[in-house]
This record gives sequence, C-alpha cells and structure tokens, in this order.
Amino acid sequence: PPIELFSVPDMKLERGSRVALVGPNGTGKTTLLATLLGLLPPVSGRITLGRNVAVGYHRQGLDDLDLDTSVLDSMLDAKEMSFGEARSYLARFLFQGEDVFRQVGDCSGGERSRLALARLLVHEPNLLILDEPTTHLDIPSREALEQVLLAYEGTLLFVSHDRQFASLLAQELWVVEDGELQQFLGTFEEWLESDKEKAEEPEAPKKARPPRSRPQQEKKSPSPAADEHMIRIIDGLETRLLEIQLELEEASEQRDLELIASKGEEYDRTKMELDEKLAAWGG
Repeated sequence: PPIELFSVPDMKLERGSRVALVGPNGTGKTTLLATLLGLLPPVSGRITLGRNVAVGYHRQGLDDLDLDTSVLDSMLDAKEMSFGEARSYLARFLFQGEDVFRQVGDCSGGERSRLALARLLVHEPNLLILDEPTTHLDIPSREALEQVLLAYEGTLLFVSHDRQFASLLAQELWVVEDGELQQFLGTFEEWLESDKEKAEEPEAPKKARPPRSRPQQEKKSPSPAADEHMIRIIDGLETRLLEIQLELEEASEQRDLELIASKGEEYDRTKMELDEKLAAWGG
C-alpha cells in the first residue's frame, strides 16, 4: 500500500507565482513533483490542473537527449525554426559560435543540462517544474539560467538546494516540515529569518544545544578519556546522519516508498540519539 511521506493541506499554485519547494534531503520533494505531474498517484485527495495549462518538466538525468546529433540539430528537432532562430535562441543558453556544431555526446553534464532546458523552454510552457536545475552547472551557466527564468512569465515551481538561486527566484515557499507541507508567503531570505527567530525562542524546560567545544563548568568534569569517547560517539552519529541523508535522496530518486519510510525512521532515531549525546556531553 502507498506510504504517506507527509500530509498536504488544500493548496493552490497561483498563476504567475514563483515557488521554491524546500526541506531536508529525502523528505519526498521529488516524489511530490512526480505526483503533481501525474507520474505517481496521491495517497489521498486529488490534483487538478487549470484549463489550458501546458507543463514543462526538467530533472537532472532525465534529459532524453540524442548524443549522436549536434547541439544545433537537437534544437531543430525540438521545434521547427530557421537555423538563424535556433542559433540565436541557443546563444541565450551560452551556445555560441562553433559550440552549436558540437556533438551532444561531447558536451559536459552542465552543457547538456543547458541544452535540455533550451529544448524545454522553446515550447513556452506556462507551468515550469524544475528539480535541482543548477546541479552540474558552472557559475556562467547558472547565471544564464537565472536570467532566462527571471524573464519567464509563467508559473514556476522548483526544488533547489542552491540558496542563491532560491533567494533570487522564489517569491513564495512550500516547506516540507514536521510531516506536512506548509506554505510560507515570502522570500527565501524572509523564511530563513523567520526560521531563525523560531529557533531562538525559549522552549523551557529544554536545554539549548551545546556548542561542539566543551563549556567551562564548575562541577566535576568527566575524565579526558571519557570525554574523548563521547566525542567519537557524537562524530559517528553525525557521520551516520549524513549517510542516511544520501540514502534517503537515492531512495527518493528511485521512488522506493518503503525504503524512504524506513530510512526516515532511522534518521529520526539517529537524530534523537545525537541530541541526547550532545545534551549529556554539554552537561
């Protein structure tokens, strides 16, 4: 049976909005995009597209490019246009001069990503869904993508761990947090500030998370050997958390819902144990 990764309240993606979908790795952001696109069924509820909505979707690794053709021919295969129009359009994505005659198979991952986006945007979809679009892009490529998207007049929904990219483009956030999707009406920077303010609010009787450097205390401290042992345990738990995050991301990409649920539970257990060790270590 389907497993609920998080709950989604009644929400509407307004026409012309620019929304960043944010949350920890492995929480199901890519799965949500797949559900919105109709590639996966929702656990409950329904998804309705507005009339005359034309969806464009881009995700790293799903470009479906013919590696044996040239960049220019790939563009012409995507849409019928003149050579001049194709070269002019490709220039917006940094394919200039002789670059347009290169084989797609000889292009880097970032160049292929730029080409895939060019082929997608040339059809002028009015709803654009992007999953980590800046992955593999160098700085000039990312800046070119930013300029194209800033000029884009349709509705934009994207997942990105690139803080600068999200800060520049997002006017609203959908946040996966505490097992549900929450809407934040504001920019990425405003959300970070709001999140920081919430974190700074006192939550008695909880103790504040101690810094990694052991604080000075008047009471008797553990022996150096015991202290070193605790540091090794904490380091091991932090390393395991990072490993679980990567495993969750892979499971999310493979849409393995059972593994996502299992790794999510393991993450929560490991995080709880880490917090307990940090609290004990800080006294």
